Amino acid sequence: QQTYHLTMLELFNSLDSLRDDSRLKILGYFSVIEGLLSHAPEPSDRIDSIQRQLIRNINLLNNRLSGIDRGIDFNAFGSTGMDKVLKKFYAFRSAIAHGGDVDKPLNDISKIINGGLEKHDRYLWVHDWLRNMTKRLLLASVVEPQLIMDLKG
Repeated sequence: QQTYHLTMLELFNSLDSLRDDSRLKILGYFSVIEGLLSHAPEPSDRIDSIQRQLIRNINLLNNRLSGIDRGIDFNAFGSTGMDKVLKKFYAFRSAIAHGGDVDKPLNDISKIINGGLEKHDRYLWVHDWLRNMTKRLLLASVVEPQLIMDLKG
């Protein structure tokens, strides 16, 4: 169990060797998050998709982290619900992972940010927010390692 958390921390730290505008870095953050909070769903189980696992588990962990003033900052998205925010970030991840056009998901994220973002600021803002969320989830894995293992299934 302890080795598992170190592996995720090492992966996170290794991402610092990439430029912040690298698409691989975005995929790396999602690799850490998915490694912490999801398991491979059974092919016949459409309800237990990785995206659904992540949204459910991030919500639970955020509620627990908020209790110790270490919650994920969703304030930048105003009244947009956490589920919708995470779906838009996951769509961005999927566009990168599957070789799609990343402009549409970046535009979608920009639209839900309070005040929006200039086109040239979008990518780095998304990177910074995602990096911060990943750090918070890693903190949760250190604070409550058994909970993380239980959520991972």
